[in-house]
Amino acid sequence: MKLTTKKVLFMEVFLRFLQTCSNRLWLAVFFVFTLAFIKVSGQNDIKKPLDFNVYDGWKSVAAPSAARNGKLVTYEINPQDGDGELFIYSVAARKNVWVQPRGRKAQIAADGSFVVFSIAHPVDSLRKLKLKKVKPDKMPKDSLGIFVDGKVVKYASVKAFKIPAESGRWVAVHFDKSLAAKPDSAQKDKKNKFRSEGSPLLFLNPTNKDSLRLENVVHFEVAPSGSSAYLIQSVGDTLEQSILLGFNPADFSVDTLMKASGSMQQLVVSKDGARCAFVYSADTVKHRAYNLYYYDAALNVPLEILPVENQWYSNGWCASSNGKNWFS
Repeated sequence: MKLTTKKVLFMEVFLRFLQTCSNRLWLAVFFVFTLAFIKVSGQNDIKKPLDFNVYDGWKSVAAPSAARNGKLVTYEINPQDGDGELFIYSVAARKNVWVQPRGRKAQIAADGSFVVFSIAHPVDSLRKLKLKKVKPDKMPKDSLGIFVDGKVVKYASVKAFKIPAESGRWVAVHFDKSLAAKPDSAQKDKKNKFRSEGSPLLFLNPTNKDSLRLENVVHFEVAPSGSSAYLIQSVGDTLEQSILLGFNPADFSVDTLMKASGSMQQLVVSKDGARCAFVYSADTVKHRAYNLYYYDAALNVPLEILPVENQWYSNGWCASSNGKNWFS
C-alpha cells in the first residue's frame, strides 16, 4: 500500500498529538484512527481485477547470461505470443548498448569481446508457412548476429553456431545446405552421383576478421578450452568419403587427421581439445556396423579402439551412430 505525501504529513501530526494524551486515551484514539486509515487507503488503492484480457500483455525475462569477466550481460524479454527482443547490457556504461528484435540464444565470448546470437524469423510469417504445411527442412532458417565494436554483423541461413566456453576469440558458424557451393555441369551429368548432406562451415574471429570457410561439413565440435575444433566432411563421387579435420585457431588452419570411404558420425571432443572420438563404418548398406575410433594429438593418427568384433559386444552388436559419446 503506497503512502501519499499528505498521508505521511497527517500521520506525523497525529503522532505528535498522541504524545500529549494519556495512555488510555492514546490507545482509543489510535485504534479508531487505524481502522479509518486502512479503510480510506484501501478505497484509494483499489487495483484493477485481473481477467483473461491481460494475459496477452504479460512478458517474461528469459535466458540471462553474463560474460566471464562481468563486462556484458544479455537477456531476452519475450511476450506470451509474438516476437521478443534481446538486450545487451554494458555494466561499465550502465545501459543497454544494443537491442535486437527477435534476437535469442545469445552467447558471450569468454573475454566479452563480442556476442553471438540467433535472429529468428517473425512469428506471424512462420505461422503462415506452417498453415500451408511447408516441410520443416524447407522452413526459413534463423540468421546470425555478431555484436562487436558497437555494431552488429549479420549472416543469413545459419543452422548452428558455437563458441569456446573458456577462452578464444572465434566462432564456428554452420550454414544451411542452401548456401553450399553448386556442383559444376560435369558433376551434374554423372549417374549415381553421391550427394553430400554437408554444408558450409565458417571459422571467424570477429575482432580481427580472420576467417576460414570449409565446404561439405556434416559434423563439427568446438573444444571448451578454445584450443581446437574438429569437423567431418562428407564428399565423394559415386560413394561417400569422410574426412576428419582438426582446426587450429592460432593460425586458422586445418589438418587432415583421417580420410576413408564410408561414414563418420557422433563426433565428440575433450575439454582440453587434445582428443576426439567418433564412430566410423566402411559399409555401403543402409544399416551399417560402426567401429569406435579415438584420436589423441600425441598419437597423430586415430585408433580403432572398439571394433565390431570384440569380447565386449554380444553377437550382432556394435557401436551406435545414434547414441551419445563423451569424455569424462
